[in-house]
Amino acid sequence: MNVEVKKLSEMSAVEWCKLAEERIKVFVVEQECPYQEIDSQDYEAYHLMLLNDEEKLVGYTRIMDKNRQFSTFGRVLVLKDYRGHGYGRQLV
Repeated sequence: MNVEVKKLSEMSAVEWCKLAEERIKVFVVEQECPYQEIDSQDYEAYHLMLLNDEEKLVGYTRIMDKNRQFSTFGRVLVLKDYRGHGYGRQLV
């Protein structure tokens, strides 16, 4: 597994669209929870992506700075085909 950490400004349009597609699939469709999935925190967050050897997304979380001492994780997800293997723990 490989880890990439990028700010939104460092991502290509294709990378961001693929990531947004997976987030919506998990948080809105699978969890049947309609809410504002893409939000203003995405502009400043660090987007941490766990990729397999073929560079396909396995898991994701975003990390936001709260202040000088604390950061928070949000939108932690592991794609359905990869669940149950401890990848969520690796992300956090």
